[in-house]
Amino acid sequence: MIAKSAGFVALVAASIMWFTRSRYYLRPYPDRLRVIQEGDSLIDNGIYDEAQWHENGTIWRALEMMNEVRAPYFHRHLSKGGKKPSKGRYLDVGCGGGLLTEEMASTYGYNITGIDISEASLQQARQHGRDIPNLHYQVGSVYDIPFPDNSFDGVIISDVLEHLLDLQGALTEIYRVLKPGGVLVFDTISRTVWSYTTVWMITQEILNIMPPNAHDWRLFITPDELKLALSNAAFSTGGGPSVEWF
Repeated sequence: MIAKSAGFVALVAASIMWFTRSRYYLRPYPDRLRVIQEGDSLIDNGIYDEAQWHENGTIWRALEMMNEVRAPYFHRHLSKGGKKPSKGRYLDVGCGGGLLTEEMASTYGYNITGIDISEASLQQARQHGRDIPNLHYQVGSVYDIPFPDNSFDGVIISDVLEHLLDLQGALTEIYRVLKPGGVLVFDTISRTVWSYTTVWMITQEILNIMPPNAHDWRLFITPDELKLALSNAAFSTGGGPSVEWF
């Protein structure tokens, strides 16, 4: 019995040693709100230049199915800003191929501009939404949004926060372009054991459903981290640009 127990302990120890030396072992950053150097992350945000956003059978097109949940959710809470979609100005940051941007414009009538760092993605977005007059696209980075202060009644940032190396800087820049009383809506992935196992390791690293380095689990954000970052950027639930938690 003692020999069997010792053998089991040795097996567990060997497994742990293998895991901590493998590519699957990621240790969270000491401070997610500090600027993370590009070389210190596995993320490859350049993959979106190769994405085929509107082709059937691709992972990118599959993301469009999430509009059934995201679009009405965002519309419901953007409406709390008091503006009719067609009367205000709205921004979708990191819009990619425009899957959500186009949905907000065509279904709800938002006068909306999508910005992204990938010109290749924006070309697809423009082509697909070319007949929608209230839909606009422009090259731009979340770290340097190409619009003046107080430009927008609402900002959407969907599936983007978990890709950012300077989370605090991005939120501060978003606050700058929101009008007083403007609304920020977002979705992102929390850094948990569940997201590590399912979203990062199984979906991306083992099954290769997502392209390599589409996500770096260490960049995922806990609710407490995000609340602090939003507070640091001057967001509040009172007067001025606000953030809603649901």
